[in-house]
Order: sequence, then C-alpha cells, then structure tokens
Amino acid sequence: MVEKIFSTRFVQQYNLHMKDGSILSLMEDYDKDGDDSFIERFSKLKQNEIIRIGDSTTGFFYVPMRNIVYVSTGDVTEVKFYGSKD
Repeated sequence: MVEKIFSTRFVQQYNLHMKDGSILSLMEDYDKDGDDSFIERFSKLKQNEIIRIGDSTTGFFYVPMRNIVYVSTGDVTEVKFYGSKD
C-alpha cells in the first residue's frame, strides 16, 4: 500500500479573543467567500446573538457575540490529505 497526497487546500486561522481572556481558534478554507464565511457571518451579527462555529465532522460550538472582545487572523496553512492507492 502506497500513501499519496490526494488533495491539498489552504486554510485561514481565526482567533476569537474572549472576555474571560481565553482564545478560541478556528480554521476555514482560505478561498471561502460569500455569506457562509466566518467573517461575513460575524460582521452581520448583533451583540445579543449567538454565532455557530464548526462543521459536521468536528462538531459545532456556539458562542454569544457579547463574549467576544475581538477577532484576529492567524496564519494561512497548507493542509494535505493523504490516502492509499489500492
């Protein structure tokens, strides 16, 4: 069995700085745009609303907007997916 790269993509890291001093990190596809991107959803919410973060693979968590002090961007990282050739 030979492992090879079958897919590569780039992801953008975002850091949510919370009121209690903790930092929540999340990543999404770098080239994601439109209404589904994190920044687009984040910018449209009001302080009394809750943002859903995550996906069906890793699960979701829900964050009240009023608990987020600010959002910073992190690195853009190349992610490689490996598989076997059978």
